[in-house]
Amino acid sequence: MDVVAYDFKKDKKAQAIAESLAYYRIRENSISASKSDLLKHNFTVYRTFHGFNLVGAIACMIGFLFTQLLIKPRYIKTINPRDSKTFTK
Repeated sequence: MDVVAYDFKKDKKAQAIAESLAYYRIRENSISASKSDLLKHNFTVYRTFHGFNLVGAIACMIGFLFTQLLIKPRYIKTINPRDSKTFTK
């Protein structure tokens, strides 16, 4: 597969494609399947791997949740795959 560099700043346009670029597998008993298990795992990583005390781990979890729940959703953009027109800035 050849990789071709394209200067979007020069042309200021892009086209949507209809094919999937990523595929995900769903497994039973995975950490990310249960959000409460995922939070427990993240908290354990802050405590054991990073060596934070209880207050430090809680502060990191608050920062993580703030970012995930309040900041990140603002950057999500929805693209309608049926509308494959050329987008112009």
